[in-house]
Amino acid sequence: MLHIRRPSPQQIRALLDSQADLSVSYDPEIARQAWAGLEPEGLKLRQYRVLLGHGAETFAAAREAIDSWRMFPRAMTTPWPDRVPIAVGHDVAILCRTWGLWSILPSRIVAVHHETGTVETGNIERYGFTYGTLPAHLECGEERFTVAWQRDTDEVWYELAAFSRNQWWLAKVGRPFVRYQQKRFCAESLQAMAAALKPKTFEPQRHRSTEKAKSGER
Repeated sequence: MLHIRRPSPQQIRALLDSQADLSVSYDPEIARQAWAGLEPEGLKLRQYRVLLGHGAETFAAAREAIDSWRMFPRAMTTPWPDRVPIAVGHDVAILCRTWGLWSILPSRIVAVHHETGTVETGNIERYGFTYGTLPAHLECGEERFTVAWQRDTDEVWYELAAFSRNQWWLAKVGRPFVRYQQKRFCAESLQAMAAALKPKTFEPQRHRSTEKAKSGER
């Protein structure tokens, strides 16, 4: 949903209310395959991470930053309502401004991640959530925001992963620009989380599995 002026709270609420009884705009089975790295229908999983620091104190601060939605670069995006509780089923609108136009991107939290270390996950504690797009969103897919404490090394990482494809004709026509904006958001999100915990330096890293571009990528 595009606007030439910043949408009012009433406009945002009306859009969220119109989506409340609707399902997410994609097949959950396709989402499962995408997270498994199978690339269904050409969907490619993008993964980014940044080292935030070390130890339990850093992990607690990182969790609080996730709960406060501080991983969103406010110069580019604004979650609405502010500080939506991290719980499955809660809807949120992401306000974006690009080239003087505002867009409202409605999404729904579809999973909450709270892993304390198991045989499957190893000695890692992880916290965060995944949200999925609703029908009025320009894109179609999911995005995951988590922080992970790797106890073996004591490192605390912020991890951002997503898969999506264009849903509206406008996004399809402007696909290169949309992809550029997605990459920009990921880079600025890493910076926002690093700034939230105020480390001295950080170096964004992409998982090696996502380095190789494949023909037909969407």
